[in-house]
Amino acid sequence: MRNTFPNPLAQAAPQAYGPTYYDQHYASGYDPDRDTARAQAIVDAVGLRYGARILDFGCGTGALTAACNELGYRAIGVDPSPDAIEKAVPEARGRVYLLGGPDGLSLSDLPNDSADLVIAQDVFEHVPENQLREMTEQLQCIGRKVLAIIPITDRHGNFVSKIYEQDPTHVTRLTRELWLGFFSCKTATDLRDLTPQIRPSKRQAASTISLLLEDDPKERVMLMHERAHYPTFWGRRPRTFEVGFDDLYAGRAAAASH
Repeated sequence: MRNTFPNPLAQAAPQAYGPTYYDQHYASGYDPDRDTARAQAIVDAVGLRYGARILDFGCGTGALTAACNELGYRAIGVDPSPDAIEKAVPEARGRVYLLGGPDGLSLSDLPNDSADLVIAQDVFEHVPENQLREMTEQLQCIGRKVLAIIPITDRHGNFVSKIYEQDPTHVTRLTRELWLGFFSCKTATDLRDLTPQIRPSKRQAASTISLLLEDDPKERVMLMHERAHYPTFWGRRPRTFEVGFDDLYAGRAAAASH
């Protein structure tokens, strides 16, 4: 059995991500110098070509989405919180979308190979562990690479940086070693040099893992084939329309005719 530790304050329900949450955790808004430096470090570490397509998964209020666009990449963001999208920073407006719900996008709406890179910064710790496998399989189909930036714990289950203990939505907590081995179907590379660049303080730099997930090509083709032929398996609702990345980037989600 996996040696994981529950968060005694854990709250994963959608109502946990209300306006108060975003006032507390995203009060700094968009800082062009800080956020573009972090975005530049990410694309350099991954080796992303200029102008590539980026999906900012769990974008919050869109600061990283805005920074990637500022650097000349084609980035859109998705987040399951209506309050996050409503409070999106002005620089990300028209580039961030609601994920889930009757009016939002589903991951099943995003075609295979839509993005060159999926970034999930400070996201996976918010997802119950029993949902992570399916989520990451979908993301590996949508993007050719997935970069996850995740807070880590010590061997006793305590977050290395105590600030992460204050957030009751951090429902999954793993050590660096467990995160490295969690995605068994992928090649997982610990980008240690990236971590201090996106967490500038020395104390914060040691508190997260920057995990680049790259799939075995044969397995990825198999998953993409399965996803294309059994769309309801991948989504929480029937697939009623498919959205192209270009449509989203242009700010117009087009419904497919049936």
